[in-house]
Amino acid sequence: MKRVRKRGATLIELMITVGVYTFIVLALFALTRDGTKGWKSIETRTQVQSQLRNFERDISEELKRTALDSIRFYGMNTGDSYKRGILMLSAMNNRDDVTVLGEPSSFWVDETKDPPEPKWQRWVLFYLTRPDRDEHVRTYGYACKSYDTNPAPDNLCPHKWLVRKDIYLSAMSANTKTQLTALSKDKLVEGSGSGRPFIEGNQGAGDEPTEAQLFALQTTSGSLVARTRILARDILSFSFNVLDAAGAPLPTPVNAKGAIKTGGKIVLFDVKAFKVTEAQGLISVGESDMSSSTFTVQLDNRVIPQNMAFP
Repeated sequence: MKRVRKRGATLIELMITVGVYTFIVLALFALTRDGTKGWKSIETRTQVQSQLRNFERDISEELKRTALDSIRFYGMNTGDSYKRGILMLSAMNNRDDVTVLGEPSSFWVDETKDPPEPKWQRWVLFYLTRPDRDEHVRTYGYACKSYDTNPAPDNLCPHKWLVRKDIYLSAMSANTKTQLTALSKDKLVEGSGSGRPFIEGNQGAGDEPTEAQLFALQTTSGSLVARTRILARDILSFSFNVLDAAGAPLPTPVNAKGAIKTGGKIVLFDVKAFKVTEAQGLISVGESDMSSSTFTVQLDNRVIPQNMAFP
């Protein structure tokens, strides 16, 4: 009987086999990594865009139906201020009660007037702020470099909040013009007595709110903050401008009190959100200029208030 000699693998064959398997493993790893990265990018962008859509819906609905000359801006001309806001009258509510907030489900009209007029129910304030340093560290594990800079530039910290506050006036039947003067842009950041201001603090360390302070009911100057909502997080910047009827920016859009100057017809707002989850591990978030980063998502819109004046 003929004996069959068993032949082992040569070193070259072994090296080729190991090389092929290594290539396959590396290719699978790269595909998995790229797939995970792509999935994370899509998921993060979807979350960010969802928040921006909610904010756009809220502010656009209120701006369209407010009175143009009731609008007040805060922070429009303050350079790198990270606190910026828009205050306006709203008739989008079905009850006028300082203790129970009705849902802003419909436009409320005073049909006793001829012709019928909007029944202004409350003030609505949209503004940008950032959490205080301790809360920022608890949430993100570190504090952005802008906490050590005063004034704090918009482009360093992408962890700001877009906040909405519904402010009920305790004497809604009083002269609306007087109430408007009392809630000019300067009063948005001033408290009275033990109450906190509507926009917490000014620029500088220690002025930022905790989330608990945001949601606390606040009585200030005879008004009640009936509801507070954080509409979007991880926001880099919030800016706005006033355009004329042809869509051209006004040279000086607002006066000293933040009111729209003569000729203003269109409100332009611009929000830039940041895809924090996707950016972490790839860039130094919170340490360098984020404004031109590929991890930003931008929303801009133009709204024409339909009620041009109020009595």
